[in-house]
Amino acid sequence: MANPFQMFKTDPTIETTTGVILDYGDFRCRVARAGGANKRYTKLIEARMKPHSRLLAVGKMDDDVATRILVEVFSETVILDMDVLDKEKSTIEAPVYIPGILCEDGTIIEDNYKNRVEFFLKLEEMFLDVRKQANDFTQFLEAVKEDIVKN
Repeated sequence: MANPFQMFKTDPTIETTTGVILDYGDFRCRVARAGGANKRYTKLIEARMKPHSRLLAVGKMDDDVATRILVEVFSETVILDMDVLDKEKSTIEAPVYIPGILCEDGTIIEDNYKNRVEFFLKLEEMFLDVRKQANDFTQFLEAVKEDIVKN
């Protein structure tokens, strides 16, 4: 018998503090939930969109402005950190990650708000994937925490 609490109860600590890792192989990012217990996200998105509420209501808000606001809010309240695989120190059994953002030319830049915004504005498809994952409540279920503890 399926238990609704096992199916739908999220963990506020995972949603806000520990987050979940989105592993893309040579790079990864750790995200909090976009919504749920992450009240910082909810409050900031409301505050940043409020000046545009009339345009939103009539469907006339500029897409580029909306995207930039969303990327900025995510970079501040959802993206907890970004890492790059250190291929020299890693083994298959024990991957080693270093803080940073992997650039197109292979260089690694500092993981900070400004660099995150620029990165996600350049890689809209990656941002859409991160956004989808951060909005998916199943990533933040208590059962996820139990699986992490087991492993």
